[in-house]
Amino acid sequence: METLTPEQDMLIRENTGLVHYYSKKYFAPGMDRSDFVQAGTVGLIQAAKIFDGSLGYKFSTIASRYIMSEMVKLFSKKRVETLSLNEVINGIEPIDFVVDRSVNMNEVLLKIDLPKALSILTETERFVINHSFGLENGTPISQYEIGQMCGFSQSHIGRIRGKALRKLKAFLKDYEGVTQ
Repeated sequence: METLTPEQDMLIRENTGLVHYYSKKYFAPGMDRSDFVQAGTVGLIQAAKIFDGSLGYKFSTIASRYIMSEMVKLFSKKRVETLSLNEVINGIEPIDFVVDRSVNMNEVLLKIDLPKALSILTETERFVINHSFGLENGTPISQYEIGQMCGFSQSHIGRIRGKALRKLKAFLKDYEGVTQ
């Protein structure tokens, strides 16, 4: 088990509120909120381990991405388990989800059948989205790093990511009430 530095410990202690904020904001009916808090805390610890203040980024920005990534992974895993059991929780079918008019893509990713949504993307778009949000390994990486992996510029990765997010938003129009 890796030991945290005093600075990392301080970052975690001072930013646990982010975990609780996102666990309340993205909590899904039929799921245990403590699972969201636990997943978010894992993301917060990961963010503290990789954070480098000399790069000019705020810790809360990095931590939010890692917290969200862990919560999305948890939700996806729980959703697959729920779908495989084909159960109904409190009258809500597994395909149903909470409607929120202030849509952002992180929230949307928590509410949809992720594999189905990602299947509409090209292989490159899927790669960029998976790595941008850390959906495969839990570690989101920058557009620059994704570009290095693909042999594209950071700005080209940004355009691919934007196009993929627009496709996902269009896909969501099939789900009543999710997009405006």
